[in-house]
Amino acid sequence: MLLIKAIIRPERLEFVKKALEDLGVYGMTVSEVSGRGDQRGISLHYRGGVLTVDLIPKIQVETV
Repeated sequence: MLLIKAIIRPERLEFVKKALEDLGVYGMTVSEVSGRGDQRGISLHYRGGVLTVDLIPKIQVETV
């Protein structure tokens, strides 16, 4: 048995589900997670100041 974990952007979830269904994989666990990678978060301009968001929302998909 092989456990596959993928952390993806939330807007890509439907594409990943469709691709797994095309391969015959129907069982999966989906969790909301937060994290950051090489981008080190994002900077937003809010009310004249700069706001740095370190942890960006992601989706974790696990399948066996």
